[in-house]
Amino acid sequence: MLKRDSFLRMAEIREEWCVSVYMPIDRVDAPKNRIRLKNLMSEAEKKLLALEMSPATVGRILAPIEMILDNTDFWKNWKEGFAAFFTYDSFVWHSMNYKFDDLVVVTDRFHLKPLLRNASQTRRFHLLTLSQNKIKLYEASEDEIHEVFLKGLPRNIEFALRSEDGENHLQSHSSGKGSAIYHGNGGIEDNKNAKLTELFRKVDKSVNNYLKGDESPLLLAGVERLHPIYHAANSYPHILKDGINGNVDDLSSKELLEKSLPTIMPAIREEREKAMEIFHEKLGTGLATDKFPAIFKAAKEGRIETLFVPVGRQTWGNFDNKTSELQINKTAKPGDKDLLCVTSTRTLQKGGTVYVVLPEQMPDNASIAAVMRY
Repeated sequence: MLKRDSFLRMAEIREEWCVSVYMPIDRVDAPKNRIRLKNLMSEAEKKLLALEMSPATVGRILAPIEMILDNTDFWKNWKEGFAAFFTYDSFVWHSMNYKFDDLVVVTDRFHLKPLLRNASQTRRFHLLTLSQNKIKLYEASEDEIHEVFLKGLPRNIEFALRSEDGENHLQSHSSGKGSAIYHGNGGIEDNKNAKLTELFRKVDKSVNNYLKGDESPLLLAGVERLHPIYHAANSYPHILKDGINGNVDDLSSKELLEKSLPTIMPAIREEREKAMEIFHEKLGTGLATDKFPAIFKAAKEGRIETLFVPVGRQTWGNFDNKTSELQINKTAKPGDKDLLCVTSTRTLQKGGTVYVVLPEQMPDNASIAAVMRY
């Protein structure tokens, strides 16, 4: 999963020419992937030559792809999409759990808009599991999930609460209904809850330090009685009220993701719908617009609070970086940038929120839309 910080670092790169290549992966017929990538690299070569770059320099920039083209094992067990990025001195590639359209862009910065659905916080969430044997934090989207290893995070409830003499620690047994019943060795309920609260404050400190400055939702997973205790200890402002109830000890990360989506996706959709309502409320007041020149200028000035852009669409052209004067072309010319990509990355860099949505989900069927901070 491409993290926001990594995305923003890539967005800062400026070279004379940067090459960005996107393609979908055929998971049935692997040889087709090699042919497809070879054709896309030929297109990249033509675009670089059209910019009057010498054949030797073009070969130097694109040479790293040969280690992929000639590796028959490279395409095994791949995800849905492949993206590669080249400069004269660097080569980076990513695999994503969603398909890309075939696309080659050559300009003075990387073309990153297809990656926004992962890098923007509007489709990411975090999952915290609380169980007898596992306390884990995951970063996830609707497509993928991976564990985040945090320094100082207690690894499980039983070990963390066990006293030095081995007494008064919590034990559990299954209730037969997908949950666990906790009891102590003669301790009272208030004492157990106090110990859990103390433990969860330590968990919260570790989690909150990691998520500082983040706005992605946090979802809890664990037996039902633990949820209110953790909520009482929690200090992260974007924790969801509803969580996953039940014993999660034996669930794989894939199973955890499957159980998370029915809860998290409505919350994500609700957040997007609220943002669209705000857009419509402010339209006509000067604080919301679907006019591209105004949005492009506002993005440079850091005035965009919320931006909506359609996935799979580009607006080709160029601009004067000092005056923000735009030149928009119907079809891409050598060296043209996707101005939607520039606007989106600038919005993220300035702390705004970017919603990457299907074209039919755009407010009023606009090609771009924004809510301004001022």
